[in-house]
Amino acid sequence: MAQGNLGAVHRVTASGYNFEPHIAVDPTDPQHLAAMAIKMSKFDGYFRPRGECEFNLYLHESWDGGESWSELRLTESMGFDPQVVFSPDGALYSTGLDDSRVFVREGGTESGVTAGNRRLVQPDRGNDKPWLSIDAENGAMHLVYSGRRRGHERAYPLVMHASYDSGASWSEPVVVEEGPVIFEGGEQIATGPWGGQALYGGRQEMAVTWMHAPGIRLDRDLEGRVWFATSGDGGRSFSAAKLLAHSRGAPSSLCFVGEYYVFYTAGDLGRQKLVVSVSEDGGSSWSEYVVCDDLYSVLTPTPGVGVAPDGALDVVFYSATEPGCYDLRARARARDSGGPWVDACSYNVYYTCSHNGGRTWTEPLMLNEQLILGKEFARNKGISRPGEYIGMASASDRAYPIWIEGVHAYTRCVLR
Repeated sequence: MAQGNLGAVHRVTASGYNFEPHIAVDPTDPQHLAAMAIKMSKFDGYFRPRGECEFNLYLHESWDGGESWSELRLTESMGFDPQVVFSPDGALYSTGLDDSRVFVREGGTESGVTAGNRRLVQPDRGNDKPWLSIDAENGAMHLVYSGRRRGHERAYPLVMHASYDSGASWSEPVVVEEGPVIFEGGEQIATGPWGGQALYGGRQEMAVTWMHAPGIRLDRDLEGRVWFATSGDGGRSFSAAKLLAHSRGAPSSLCFVGEYYVFYTAGDLGRQKLVVSVSEDGGSSWSEYVVCDDLYSVLTPTPGVGVAPDGALDVVFYSATEPGCYDLRARARARDSGGPWVDACSYNVYYTCSHNGGRTWTEPLMLNEQLILGKEFARNKGISRPGEYIGMASASDRAYPIWIEGVHAYTRCVLR
């Protein structure tokens, strides 16, 4: 290992212009890793005209702790919102959107993409990142995502499918949250639910966390709200939505032996803090703890989080090197008009962990060896875009964070 408990930095993606990576580690073999990312065929990708730039999901697999990687393309031309996860017995699953079709695939890079290992959970209604969770107690699988718009006045509803046969078949969707009215008088007044993740509280208890901001334009002031709903019947029905916190971005959530952990960024536009809200009673009450109280991360991806078999919590996050390096009004105008907007910030990416359920955290450890320049991120419709998420894979004695530098995804092993 290099630099004490830090391994060498390894590049995961081999070619193209990549963003929004995710990573997982096999619970039966800590050297077996899987990762996904969105790969564009051009540095600045536009959706139209169709075919001008390809957006594809690639699965990457390593059997030597991230030193070398194989890859497999999973989509044809319009792939988005990747996630990869291992089951408790080491089965590998990947999920995402393939031209708005929600899919779940079982297998690694050597098995190819076939009708036998890939299922279209929803063939025509996906809108935002499908998030797959697997219950360690019984192997049940739950997939949460934002569906397609219903009419002109409703948002994209947040829905969940369940599978009880390792992904071979999936239930009809259960609506977790219908979403607010998003248009009024021809003007958008709210952003619908997105970033949904399922959590397990033991027995039949579940919760789903997500982000939406009634009455607020996220691309203008970036103030949102973290919500959750609970279920006592294994996800067949859910409570009304409950407000958990105000946030500057989407939450990253996980669970461990019945406890819920929801990570999000709070603060004003000048300085933020990364916090975690913890519930030990199925969402009836929450306690908030500070993960890092001095960071600048308004425009950065949602932190990657993971939990080890012994309950250790791992987090990876970006922070800009100075406040005020971003012009939010210019970015909002670019999003409204179709770009361009180039990120003028420079960043570092950090790792921290907790061994006491999120109450206290280790001093953040910088992972990148060179300064990360926002202007070198790949661009989508002229706008710099490292993606909405980065990832974390947690094993018994080590963690594998994944992040974006320039146009590629990188990881390195961190020994606790």
